[in-house]
Amino acid sequence: MSTVLRHVGWCPVCEGTFKVRSQLLVHHGYERPGYGYIVGDCFGVNRPPHELSPRTAEEYLSEAVVPRIREVEKWIQRLGPPGEPEQLSFDEYDPRSRQYVPGMKRRSEVKDYDWTNRLRRTREQAADELASLQKEAGRLETLIAEWRPQPLRTVEEEEEAHREVKAVQHARVSADREQRSAHALVNLQQQIDRAVKKQDSYDLIDLFCGAEQKVSGPLGRMAALTHEQVLKLVDRDEVWAALGFMRGREYLSRRDARQVEDQRGSGVAWPKPRAVSRETLAQVKTERAAKKQAKERAEIDSRHAQHVGWVEKALRAHNMKALMQAFLSAELPYDIGKKFPDKGRSQMIPLLGMDDLWVALGWVHRDGAYFDRGDFEKAIGAPYWDSDRFDPSGVFQWPPGF
Repeated sequence: MSTVLRHVGWCPVCEGTFKVRSQLLVHHGYERPGYGYIVGDCFGVNRPPHELSPRTAEEYLSEAVVPRIREVEKWIQRLGPPGEPEQLSFDEYDPRSRQYVPGMKRRSEVKDYDWTNRLRRTREQAADELASLQKEAGRLETLIAEWRPQPLRTVEEEEEAHREVKAVQHARVSADREQRSAHALVNLQQQIDRAVKKQDSYDLIDLFCGAEQKVSGPLGRMAALTHEQVLKLVDRDEVWAALGFMRGREYLSRRDARQVEDQRGSGVAWPKPRAVSRETLAQVKTERAAKKQAKERAEIDSRHAQHVGWVEKALRAHNMKALMQAFLSAELPYDIGKKFPDKGRSQMIPLLGMDDLWVALGWVHRDGAYFDRGDFEKAIGAPYWDSDRFDPSGVFQWPPGF
């Protein structure tokens, strides 16, 4: 009897693709710590893949996610406000094991600052976990509602799909490398033309010997061109011939070219300087501008997602200080924000899409300008660097609906 598994299915729990035996997902999600057996398993093991049935998603939602949501909600109610729990977990150093060991302590057993700080962090962690669980529940509910039976894929089909993805990625990387190499070639041609115009043989010998590194470097080691191939692409043979760096149609080695340069006198029949065509320069300029714009857009999107996460976390925990810090740090990436007097805060804050919240908190001036650090220090009556005193609790009230 053959034990080869020919089909794969998708696990709705860990969102991975694994082999299927008897229409059930095989072992996955485990670890091999070296004890001689595996440790842990995904919830979806020995359950049908999502292509055949929504049962795995339904059971994971009802047996794991929803019960955990109820537990976390009860824990958040105990944490308050109003009120607070009788005990919290604190890490203490154990000299015998030389490790920090968690232990439960009452408020009277620790300093007020340590208790307040631990309570705040515990509330934030519970709010983050609840938000993550609710997001997971929404994902599973969508999978269940939109479920349609699908045929299982064979191993060969899955491998072919992976090869197609890798081929697309390889083509994208290759195109980017070729573009960078083409730009480097144009840049090298311009440097050669400027050196010929100045009749600077010292720069030209350096360009001749370093042409391979300048042009083939962006292609990477595996696709690097030889020195001769790069010099042919540069298309400045009349310059190398005038300097004596060629014998017939063959280029001299780097060592021989430097010897020729060291032994040469002052007489050089300089060729007429050439110039890269305007169309090529315009194309390179356009491509570089597009690449720079795409990079800046990606950096702004990443910074935007980061700050939205900070604001949402502060809102879940009702942490006014964290919300204010997220508001003050909402700036464009450094290379982009340095172009603006306020480091791009006036551009980044509107991208958060939360102007109603800032207006309700009173963090927007009548002229539409956003609060800066000086405005907060004036409202709170404490310097920003004094973290112990710079706590806006009680100064700004949470507006209704947030």
